[in-house]
Amino acid sequence: MKDQLERKESNARRVGAARFRRTRGGRTHTPIHHDPPARPAKSNPLTGIRARVMAIVLIPSIVFATAVIAVGVHLIEENRQNRAWAELILRVAPHAVDFSEAMLRERRFAMARVAQPELGSDELNAQRLRVDAAGTALLEAASSLSELTTGAFDDSAHQLRDTVRRLGAVRARTVSGTSTVDEVYQAYSLLTATGTIAVEALVPRAPDVDSAIALTTTATLLRTADAISAVQALVAAAGAGTALDQAALQAFATRVGAYHADLDSLAQKDDPAIRERLVQLTSSPQWRQLVEFENAVVARGAAPAPSDRDNPAEPLPTDSAAAQQILGLMVNGLLTLWRTNFAGVQQRATDIADNAVRTSALTVLAALIIAAVTFVLTSWLASGIIRRLRRLRLHTLAVADTELPAIMSRISAGEAIDLTSALPPSDFGDDEIGQLAQAFDTAQRAAVSAAMAEARTRGAVNAIFLNLAHRSQAMASRQLEVLDVAEAHEEDPDKMELLFELDHLATRERRNAENLIILGGERPGRQWRYPVPLGDVVQGAITESKDYTRVTLNRFPDVSVNGGVVADIIHLLAELVENATYFSSTTAPVTVSGRLVEGGAVVEVADQGRGLSRRELNRINRILDSAPDFGIMHLSSDARMGLIVVSILAGRNEIEVRLTESDHGGIKALVFLPLTLLDGRSPSELAGAGRAPLLR
Repeated sequence: MKDQLERKESNARRVGAARFRRTRGGRTHTPIHHDPPARPAKSNPLTGIRARVMAIVLIPSIVFATAVIAVGVHLIEENRQNRAWAELILRVAPHAVDFSEAMLRERRFAMARVAQPELGSDELNAQRLRVDAAGTALLEAASSLSELTTGAFDDSAHQLRDTVRRLGAVRARTVSGTSTVDEVYQAYSLLTATGTIAVEALVPRAPDVDSAIALTTTATLLRTADAISAVQALVAAAGAGTALDQAALQAFATRVGAYHADLDSLAQKDDPAIRERLVQLTSSPQWRQLVEFENAVVARGAAPAPSDRDNPAEPLPTDSAAAQQILGLMVNGLLTLWRTNFAGVQQRATDIADNAVRTSALTVLAALIIAAVTFVLTSWLASGIIRRLRRLRLHTLAVADTELPAIMSRISAGEAIDLTSALPPSDFGDDEIGQLAQAFDTAQRAAVSAAMAEARTRGAVNAIFLNLAHRSQAMASRQLEVLDVAEAHEEDPDKMELLFELDHLATRERRNAENLIILGGERPGRQWRYPVPLGDVVQGAITESKDYTRVTLNRFPDVSVNGGVVADIIHLLAELVENATYFSSTTAPVTVSGRLVEGGAVVEVADQGRGLSRRELNRINRILDSAPDFGIMHLSSDARMGLIVVSILAGRNEIEVRLTESDHGGIKALVFLPLTLLDGRSPSELAGAGRAPLLR
């Protein structure tokens, strides 16, 4: 009988520990181990809406400004080169004129020297010195011109240098008397044509069409002066009688026809200064006298052969000296006109270059001003859009992060929500941004309306759920009361054992009903008034498990648990012990031990089951660390209802629960009880004070 009473008392302790529960609560104690909270990703300022909109505005403006600057710099540089070209040809022109004029004179003196050796060489030698000096100056100027426009005048400069080299050979034959008049004429004519060729080479580099036409006119003037000078040289070589041989006469006629054609061409030009000067030349008596002389020379023909010396040629209307003088005046007049026209071309090129540089600079400045104004205007417009978008973003984030969660919490608490006052319509205008804001408002109202409807549905379902749970709890409690009466009056050991088994089943049934009440958000309604030793609390939790006989209880420290949390800790530990016995072999032991640590006490529940994967272990620890929102859908998708109950109970009382791998295989549950849940008096002191009640 004594053994039966001890067994009954033990059973009573085991059954009583399952009669208490508590509501969910927050947890502030630092967990034994947990993963660091995830931090929201920081937005990259380079990929934000402001950066993108400003890029849309800024990139075209920068490209436009760069293009304008590049074109402007190119135009300014090109016009600067045109001005430098105009200034250089102004420096080259006097040297070209001096060289051409000196060459024309040397040709005349050289031809006269070959035709009439008795004239002497003093005048010819002096003229050669002037030609050499003019040629050296012209070569230096031509080099400068080639440097300015690379490759444009290389051929002309090479031809000029070749002309100077050939000039030495021609002079040597002239002095030695081994050259003929025709040979000297042909050689010098090639040399004197160099000036005309050089001027014509400038035409493609002219800054505009009018300058090119003016340069063509200057080339024609120089060619005309060359032709007239050649006629003068032929007349000088013929002597006083102007008796030309057949070759000289042919050259004379060709040159006369060429310069007359050139004069007619020049007379058709639009330049009034040239026309006026030509009119003066061709309307003078000297011109008519010259024309008669030229016609008479051509009409008389070639000089008679030596056998016909007895038949002298007809006399000319003008003697040779007068004709040479008139021709010299014409050459000087044309060269003067060439200088004047060439200076006009240079001045025109300079003016065009200056105007072009000024125009280009003003155009670039105006374009940059337009670009700047455009950029400022578009930036102002873009900034307005950006401000509105940022305001919309802040408004939407505030609603999503603060207002909606607050409204959802109020809905979860059962509070009635007025959508108009809770989510007033936002005012962002009537354009696309405003329509987007209205769409957000509509979506938010729809979400809140759905949440309210779901809350009403869940409230109704939860009420039914809790009603059934409370009925089950009441039936289990009533069953335990009946069993207590039956156990008190029963003396048969076998029947007592059966009653104890029924008592144990009823206790577990009551714990399952209390699980439903806890999951439904309410407390079972039972709690302890006085502190209870931690060992008794653990013992009571063990007795509520199915295979409690497999559980080994080690020694526990002398510490007590505050009465207000005894029921919750018993329930929590019972679920962990039940879990350990369920997921381990029926022959494997389950060990429960405890120890004091800094800041509280730790209870360990270790099994030797098959264990869990790292991924599954982490998932369960996340559930224990933060209980998920319980619902019927969660019940159907996760059968481990006890873990959710443990998480809820731990959260309410700031208890830390963590699953780790056991040292002997299987899983070990660590339950950290903070000092706030413990009583500082030992169980013996509590017993002496009469405040250590039995667990029932």
